[in-house]
Amino acid sequence: MLRITELADRAGTTTRALRYYEEVGLLAPLRSGLGARLYPSSMARTACLIVELRRLDVAVPDIATFLTEIERGGSDALSGLIRRRLAQIDVQRASLSALLDDITSRLDGGGRGE
Repeated sequence: MLRITELADRAGTTTRALRYYEEVGLLAPLRSGLGARLYPSSMARTACLIVELRRLDVAVPDIATFLTEIERGGSDALSGLIRRRLAQIDVQRASLSALLDDITSRLDGGGRGE
């Protein structure tokens, strides 16, 4: 069993983040007799995965869905999640590119408000 600080160290995150993941239902630690959070060693893998997905800016509800799919034996769940995130990034990139073109055009004197 791991204490919250040990899990945070292994997962490369903070205890505050782990408490938040518990609050939103991504992690479910056990409790000691004194109420301290205790995590099975197997939960370290899940915590690391959550942290990595958050670094990819995957939304918490999408992570929750992904973890549910994994529990049900969904072998393609991770690749599907990453593909969806890539599609979202592609849309954002197109939007940012159009915004960049608009700003550049305005700076070059092609727009109003000079």
